[in-house]
Amino acid sequence: MTGHPNFKRVLRQEEAAYGGEYSGHHYYKDFYYCDSGMLTWLKVAELMAYSGQSLTELAAPMRKEFHASGEINFEIRDKALAFRTVYLAYTEKATSVDEFDGATYTFENWRFNLRLSQTEDLLRLNVEVRGSSEFCDQNVKEISSLLVKSQRN
Repeated sequence: MTGHPNFKRVLRQEEAAYGGEYSGHHYYKDFYYCDSGMLTWLKVAELMAYSGQSLTELAAPMRKEFHASGEINFEIRDKALAFRTVYLAYTEKATSVDEFDGATYTFENWRFNLRLSQTEDLLRLNVEVRGSSEFCDQNVKEISSLLVKSQRN
């Protein structure tokens, strides 16, 4: 399940101090788990002021070590077949597979999530890696190829 009501429910269950979505929504326990981009910006501005660094400088170490594909959308006819094809290709290699929101495959230094869109007739892929942008691109290319091949019948 996606969407802020579900996200906020999990934050409350876990008593999390903070939760953020890739879409740019930020929720804080001390702010009644309400979405607040302004509170986030104020915290970032405070960090910049105390450190004397720009946002680019603060983010540089993480941007060098972690890469993300962003959301990649696929128009797939047979989504069940696409999920099955990916499952067969990756489940034994993964250190874990979580099927909470689509399917998230985790490996030693990367992971990906494949899920159905809740609002459009699309399959969505997100890849995150610890390593180079080339490593991220390589995994995107491999998974994308599998998805396309699964539909060629």
